[in-house]
Parts: sequence; structure tokens; C-alpha cells
Amino acid sequence: MWLLPGNGGGDGGNGGEGGDKPDGPPGYIQDIGTSRHAWNGLRESCNLPGEEQPPLQFQYAVTTGENDPSGEIPLGKAEIGYRLKYEEPNLPPYYVSVEVKPPHLLDTDEFGYVSKAADLYEGDETQWKNLVYPDDFSDRAGGKVRPAPPLADDPGEWTVVYHHATSDKNHRSVVCHGFMADTVSE
Repeated sequence: MWLLPGNGGGDGGNGGEGGDKPDGPPGYIQDIGTSRHAWNGLRESCNLPGEEQPPLQFQYAVTTGENDPSGEIPLGKAEIGYRLKYEEPNLPPYYVSVEVKPPHLLDTDEFGYVSKAADLYEGDETQWKNLVYPDDFSDRAGGKVRPAPPLADDPGEWTVVYHHATSDKNHRSVVCHGFMADTVSE
């Protein structure tokens, strides 16, 4: 009886919590056979919803050099960002990793190129956390690291999937989006 919660004795048991807690911050998420998302440019939507709901007030954006009104993003690159609209103080870490799938991978279950996971709540969570494709993305299969290919190498519909990562091999999609890439000269 002293193991029951609220009696002040013992640790109350783990109640199964141990499997949900990460061993440490995730690095680069790995393919776990769940990469079936595909963005359709005509519909401006993805074929599948996220596997879990994103945090309240989660915002995301994808801007390519071709459609950047400020002209700050170079042609042939894409800026992929996320943030919270309003501050959410005192929350446990929530690691986000972004997967980018070129058009030639959309008809397969093959995993795309991924960014390093970052804590959404670290620092000022209302400030945009921006990644640049292809610079901040790579393929890390079979113990090898391969840089992401330029957008010009694969024109068409690109898919961007935001993942909630609790470890490198434990992650779930929260948002799917995408963009069009054309053949460009850099």
C-alpha cells in the first residue's frame, strides 16, 4: 500500500513512464518506416495528416529563394522555419526535427533528408528557428552521412515534414507541408 501515489512513501513505482522519457536530446532522427507523407502542389496539402497534434500555437513556414519577397534567401535554397506564436513557459523539452523529401522519393516509403533536432522551447520560443535546405540537411543511413542534394537537381513538389522526436528512433510527424522547386541556375 505504501507504493500508491500520494502517501509519501517510496517512489510510487514508475507507472510505465520510463519508456517515454528520452535518454538525452535526440540528434538526427532515423528512418523508422513511417515516411509516407507526400505534398501535392495543386491541392497545396499533404496526403496524410500528422501522427500527433503539434503544440498549441505551433507555426511553420517554408520560403524558397524563388518566392522570397525580401530577396534574402538565395535562389536554389529554401528556408524552413517554426516557432510558437505565444510564449509557453516552464514546459519540458519538445524536440523538433524536419524531414525534406525531394520529388523522386514521393512515390516510395524512403526517408528524406533530415535536420538536427532542436528544442522548440529553448531560448525565446516565439522567435523563428530557421533551417536552410540543403545546407542544414543530410541523409544518415547505414552509418554514412550524405549531404542533401540541391533543389535544382530534382524540380517539382518537395515535401516538408515536422517531427516531434523523443530519441533518434522515436519520432512522430506533427505537420506536413511542401513547396515547388524549379530548375534554377545559381
